[in-house]
Amino acid sequence: MKLSQMLPLVIVGGALATSLVAWEKPAQAIQLFNFSFDNTNGAVNGTVSGTLALPNGDGSFAATSLKINSAPAALGYTQPVDVLSYFPFLYANSFTVFNGTITSSTFLALNGDEAIFGLIKNNSGSYYSALNTFNKSGVFSGVGDMFSTTLTYTPATPVPFDTTPGAMLLTIPVLALMYRWKQSRSRIALRTTEKPAVTVS
Repeated sequence: MKLSQMLPLVIVGGALATSLVAWEKPAQAIQLFNFSFDNTNGAVNGTVSGTLALPNGDGSFAATSLKINSAPAALGYTQPVDVLSYFPFLYANSFTVFNGTITSSTFLALNGDEAIFGLIKNNSGSYYSALNTFNKSGVFSGVGDMFSTTLTYTPATPVPFDTTPGAMLLTIPVLALMYRWKQSRSRIALRTTEKPAVTVS
């Protein structure tokens, strides 16, 4: 089968897949926040900062993405750190949003005895923000703020929709229309260049 014959089949198949994915999982709006905290009680001076993503709106949500983008080199982490992947033991993951502001957080993740990361500042009176020094026991062996006095959250650049394979597949129908348009223009050009035979009598 020639490529020109296969292309329409690929386009139609892609368009069907796009419809199924869009029907099964619609794109969801998300809101991004920057976070940071400074060392007040730990063994390493400096600041830990990063970004987290939550579903859009007000309420209590689990972070769908959380990254440490900057931390003192003395802590021993290769940055950026994808927290949800690197810290497999997730003990708490809750952020409360009101009017676009995080008002409370309870996040605690561990990677065995090697790493501890927490963003805790909630209405129950539990506080601490910490990223320990890699492979050193003790929550305050690295950058730590025992009472989360320096822990701040600020809205980051908004992202209207999450990027999923389904969202990327939405471009296929557009490509299909472009392909069909090009084909029709080629046919029109071919007809206009063909001149009828002239009979001389």
